[in-house]
Amino acid sequence: MKHYTFYFAILSTILLSPSNALFADEEIHWNYSGETGPENWAKLAPEFAACESGVNQSPIDISKTVSADLAPLEFSYQSHGTNIVNNGHTVQINMAAGSWLRTGDEEFQLMQFHFHSPSEHQINGELFALEGHFVHQNSSGALAVVGVLFRAGEWNEGFAQISAAAPEAINQPEAIDLDIADLNLYDNHESYYRYAGSLTTPPCTEGVQWYVLKKPSHIAAEQAATFVNLIGEDARGPQQINARVVLEH
Repeated sequence: MKHYTFYFAILSTILLSPSNALFADEEIHWNYSGETGPENWAKLAPEFAACESGVNQSPIDISKTVSADLAPLEFSYQSHGTNIVNNGHTVQINMAAGSWLRTGDEEFQLMQFHFHSPSEHQINGELFALEGHFVHQNSSGALAVVGVLFRAGEWNEGFAQISAAAPEAINQPEAIDLDIADLNLYDNHESYYRYAGSLTTPPCTEGVQWYVLKKPSHIAAEQAATFVNLIGEDARGPQQINARVVLEH
């Protein structure tokens, strides 16, 4: 258990750091296209090896699922964002303590959430305009990420508030006082897909529990375009399912 906790402590430092300081210090530059794009991530540094050799990688195209009587997802999102940062790969909102996700006997604290456009996960081959990742961590350091898909359609006022606050300067966090409960970023969390996966960015570490909500939310096409204009397209393509089973609730 000590090794397990230490492992996830290191993982969480990498994932939750608003400035990606580890990558900056070691000058490991990665991106979403060209020589530093996803197909070459594993070649950039030994610690990125799982991006190529991993067998439980994320994201995936969710097509074949198995129905299961899974525990419901219980959310208590009551805290505010402390700061917002453009880290060069996404727009990330870091959260104050006080918001959590509970599933069965497990409770995970919400640490941060961020976005990808187009979506990283697909459902039966459908690509969505945007995807939000809500990153949670339990007391042992294990990570659970809730994926929210956004289909192009109506204006999303909650995302508009985030977009308006997003800084153009890279790795310069700015204070933010958004109440996550008021953003209404998703419509329904009663039905979801669950599978064992990984970080979708280097070092692509596995051992992440994924919950992708079935019902997409909505966002105006121009809102997604504004995000891409700021960040660029920041989506890793779908990975092989291999021997994994995707459960459906």
